[in-house]
Amino acid sequence: MPFMSPPCSDPADFSLAYDVISGVDMDALEDTVHTAQWLNNRNVPSVDNILSTNEANGPGRSGGGEDVPSEEKEKEPSPPSEKKQEVVYFPASKLLEYEWPRGAEGAEHYMLQEQVAEFLDIRGIQRKYPDLNRRPLDVEERRYLVRMGAVTETLSNMGLVALKSEQVLELMAEDYSSKYLEYMAVVEQRQTQEALRQKILESRRLAHREVKERQLLQGCKLTFLLCKNQKTCPTEEIYQPQA
Repeated sequence: MPFMSPPCSDPADFSLAYDVISGVDMDALEDTVHTAQWLNNRNVPSVDNILSTNEANGPGRSGGGEDVPSEEKEKEPSPPSEKKQEVVYFPASKLLEYEWPRGAEGAEHYMLQEQVAEFLDIRGIQRKYPDLNRRPLDVEERRYLVRMGAVTETLSNMGLVALKSEQVLELMAEDYSSKYLEYMAVVEQRQTQEALRQKILESRRLAHREVKERQLLQGCKLTFLLCKNQKTCPTEEIYQPQA
């Protein structure tokens, strides 16, 4: 007959077992979250469930052969799912609006359907809004978006679809007012930055023009003085740059 250890009846034994479990390194257990989730899917109790059950039983109770209540099996959503929701968020600052064809007469403004769906958090935007005017991006259009860093080379080859900005803005104003206000704030900020950029470029252009004209005038004066001293200057007129 095989040897069987007698059941523990001394409270000190239970206290010792509880102290051992309480001394487990919880930081090390956090590194095994994915393994524990896999075990839960296999209907195997995880380490966290075992520890929580033993702590709930207390030092004077073993809880070794007791069934875990169904209430304690229900846990809060795991952190990985919360992190996944944060990654899904698409800010309005990343929503691209561009003109195509660039600089052509009658060019229109477009947005990418994939970005609009991410920004508005719509799954199946083509089924939900079938009346939107859609068109696939042409080769030059895809290259332009890749050059400006709006999309990656891989994404540009996945059949991107362009939507008219006018229709998208009307859709957002009617069905997604908060998203519409968020994007319009970004548009206003972009316009302010563009106006400031144009002002800086214009001031630099004028400053460069003034420096160039000053250099030309000084060069003409120096040439005239040299010619006058050598008495070989054909004329005494000094070049005056046009305003």
